[in-house]
Amino acid sequence: ASSPGRAAQAPGALSPFQASRFLAQAAFGATPELIARVQAIGPARWIDEQMAMPPTQGHVAWLHENDYAHERFRNTVQGTENTLWRKLIDSPDALRQRVALALSEIFVIAIPGLPVAWRPFVAAHYMDLLEAHAFGRYRELLGAVTLSPAMGVYLNMRGNRKADPATGRMPDENYAREVLQLFSIGLHELHEDGTLRTNWRGRPLETYDQDTITGLARVFTGWNLDRFDRNQQDWACRPMAFNRAQHEPGEKRFLGHTIPAGTPGPQALEQALDAIAAHPNVGPFISRQLIQRLVTSNPSPAYVKRVARVFADNGHGVRGDLAAVVRAVLLDVQARRDPAPDEESAGRLREPIERFVQWARTFGATSNNG
Repeated sequence: ASSPGRAAQAPGALSPFQASRFLAQAAFGATPELIARVQAIGPARWIDEQMAMPPTQGHVAWLHENDYAHERFRNTVQGTENTLWRKLIDSPDALRQRVALALSEIFVIAIPGLPVAWRPFVAAHYMDLLEAHAFGRYRELLGAVTLSPAMGVYLNMRGNRKADPATGRMPDENYAREVLQLFSIGLHELHEDGTLRTNWRGRPLETYDQDTITGLARVFTGWNLDRFDRNQQDWACRPMAFNRAQHEPGEKRFLGHTIPAGTPGPQALEQALDAIAAHPNVGPFISRQLIQRLVTSNPSPAYVKRVARVFADNGHGVRGDLAAVVRAVLLDVQARRDPAPDEESAGRLREPIERFVQWARTFGATSNNG
């Protein structure tokens, strides 16, 4: 039996093929040196080594070092792809890069069309944020994403204002809807194994309704970019700032929770994010997505359940420990055993970005400008 906080793991030494398969899931492919290292120390210790590595030079620091803070880049996206490829291809902390990439496909933003200046720094700060929290706690990641300039601009939390009865204006509901649908609980209630909960007619149970969105949208009012000088880009690397005058002061109800009228905006935000992160759907919803992006597109319910249990408790009473979750995903029996010849489906199709990065890492591709 597996110990608390740790999913079932497959024992035994790895063949070169098995080591290569592990590296395809945990990194961006294998080299003879990496295969030998994994065979020598095993997947679990390799993961420990990777997680112990400090992050390499951040994206924001690289942009500054390469003069992308110059005024001529103010309204461009130049430098963004340079620094993203630089880290994906060159960084030794391949597991952190792989997990950050997976998180970027869950906590989604789009940079080119954002109506804001200094987009390279907005994007760079966001990716630095995902890397910093890749092995941290889900709740802290959710809070950092929520107040990031990138997400604030992308999903309209930036400048979201309280209701105005005179004009009929209501708080923007975009982030309230997406934080539930995409970043935390999804559309339908789930069992611990990720399968749908249904009513007596066999119909899926919805996780939220319009009243939930209306109540939650009130929480996300009063925040804007912490900007003092439009000609400088330092605001792009700071969390959004709170403006009490724009915050909805009334009662806020959502997901069975009530935040009393008059609760200060920052405190209301913390209470709301705590409630979302504690929802029973979060574990299976996030666990399944991480499995899909690292190991297999069609994980079994049993696999999802094992990982979701680690999400719920890492063995030390901690919920949402992403380092423990990533270990559980990569060391699970279903991840480590060889697929059976008659299995109808196994593994996953690699995304184009993964294929390119594997090629670049395998052949030692380099660049003079990132």
